[in-house]
Amino acid sequence: MTAKTMRNERNAPQIKIAWIGLIGTVITVMGTILVAAVNNWKITPQSSQVPTIVASSALVSPASLIPPALSVQSVPTQLQIVGDYSIPGQDWMHDCIGPSWVTFPIGTFQRDSNGCLQQPLPSVISAQNGTLSLLSQTSANSARIFGISTVLPLRSNVEMHLTLNQIQTGQVWIGILGDSDPLNSPGMMMIMSQGDVQNQVFVVRQIPQGREFLRSASIPAEAGGYDVDLAIDNGSVTFKVNSMQSLPFPLSFGNRTLFIGFRNQFGFNQVDARISNLKISGN
Repeated sequence: MTAKTMRNERNAPQIKIAWIGLIGTVITVMGTILVAAVNNWKITPQSSQVPTIVASSALVSPASLIPPALSVQSVPTQLQIVGDYSIPGQDWMHDCIGPSWVTFPIGTFQRDSNGCLQQPLPSVISAQNGTLSLLSQTSANSARIFGISTVLPLRSNVEMHLTLNQIQTGQVWIGILGDSDPLNSPGMMMIMSQGDVQNQVFVVRQIPQGREFLRSASIPAEAGGYDVDLAIDNGSVTFKVNSMQSLPFPLSFGNRTLFIGFRNQFGFNQVDARISNLKISGN
């Protein structure tokens, strides 16, 4: 054995101990670094982690799934349309006597942007809360007729509710004319005159001749309320008041016009009548 080999064998234990010390130092340092990294991760999680799903209206609202151009929005109450000013009866719901009505006598009455006539017409006819009112408390030196009319289909049905509160020295007229002039146009008119408004007599006359076709018995009605129906065929009209129904009366004219109004008579007139629930159907 040489002297060099003997020296290497003597130094081997010291070399092993040095390596072991170095490895221990490295392990200690690495352990310290790992512990610090773990602690740092626990304290400040990174924002890149998987997001938490939160149930909120902002995420699940059905409206958020509709494209903006298709979103459904409620219409403000003041802009909602309740009826049509051009349909007789529905215009009254707007406190309006609409563009489908013509006055008699014909006058220079102003209309607003919806075609509503300036009220009252003429001083006694008005529409309020869906009701047409005929109110007259005047003295008359001669008989005069006031009213409004609207064109009907040749075949039609007219329904309304008539409330008679008072009739003294005047008449309420409801009927069918050839045009809007009750003085000169041919027609069949149902007339309510002075009497007990809760047991009213209804008279049907041919105008302008004045020939009487029907005089009913007294028809009882609580609070003066009567359901009135006019059935117009091609050549006739049938009047119905509550349970009373007339025979068909011939119409010798082509056009069909509904007239609603009243006739003042000489002296002091008091008329208070209301018409509501007007419905016109036909073709």
